[in-house]
Amino acid sequence: MASIKETIKFISENEVEQILNMNELIDCIEQTLKSFSIEQKENVQPIRSVITIEKYNGYFGCMPALTANGHLGIKLVTWYPDNYIKSIPTHQAQILLFNSQNGSLLAMLGGEVVTEKRTAAASAVATKWLSDTNSQILSIIGSGVQARSHIEALLLVRPFKFIKIWSRTKANAEKLSQTCKTVNMKGENVIISIHDTIEQAVENADVIVTVTSSSIPVLKASTIKQGAHINVVGACRPTWREVDDETMLNSAVYVDSKEGALKESGDIILSGAIIAGEIGEIIGQSIINPRSLELQKQPKFTLFKSLGMGLEDVAAASLVLSKLN
Repeated sequence: MASIKETIKFISENEVEQILNMNELIDCIEQTLKSFSIEQKENVQPIRSVITIEKYNGYFGCMPALTANGHLGIKLVTWYPDNYIKSIPTHQAQILLFNSQNGSLLAMLGGEVVTEKRTAAASAVATKWLSDTNSQILSIIGSGVQARSHIEALLLVRPFKFIKIWSRTKANAEKLSQTCKTVNMKGENVIISIHDTIEQAVENADVIVTVTSSSIPVLKASTIKQGAHINVVGACRPTWREVDDETMLNSAVYVDSKEGALKESGDIILSGAIIAGEIGEIIGQSIINPRSLELQKQPKFTLFKSLGMGLEDVAAASLVLSKLN
């Protein structure tokens, strides 16, 4: 009889990368977000616990969750924004999955790929529900792993013809552009351009994604066209911003978790923006989708503030484990 330790699966980042299909993950995250908002009592997820390592400008977070369909797990994640200087990942993570019936450890997974992909999948879900269905121009502000994964995911939900990239380091933008041209992504005929300023990169964009490590606003409302949808992915601390007040206050703002956003999102807290709802409420049709309103009644922008949830990590990791089994 095998011991408990012998039955534990150890799944590397490379294995996760090979197993986790973005189309399947988008569907998984869409159902997770809907379940979280509609079946709240069936999902257990405290706000993430974070400690600060001030000496090294680092953060350590714990994100436990129990999903409505019985998946139990926790993500342990570190975030060191200055690591890019040392060519070390800024985010490093491990996910542990447990048997919810008896508490036995089932698997340990590298959590960096899961974090990268499920974050992009959540933005893809928001883009699917909140952006113009005929969106043609995608603007990416930032050039890290989240930028690449967002391009991959968003190409699966909207027929983009142009991708405009800005990065504070032009070489990184060029590297991202080349990666997108060489990896196997939907949208082989998409035209990719690199821009010297954020204003140029967001001009006429239908969908904008901010994936920066900035703590002050980089995106201004005066540069955004009316009707655009914005996915705000960086600035995950209550004192940090990626977008200005005017953008926040002129947007219909949606979040993954209201409770989390009101505690963790500097963009929402510091601007005083009102949360219109959770994206799961849009999916579950318990609140009105602003895109269904008459044109003159639609908000100037729609905006999804992404913070990420333990439920998303556990759902994505469980999808990986189920495909292995």
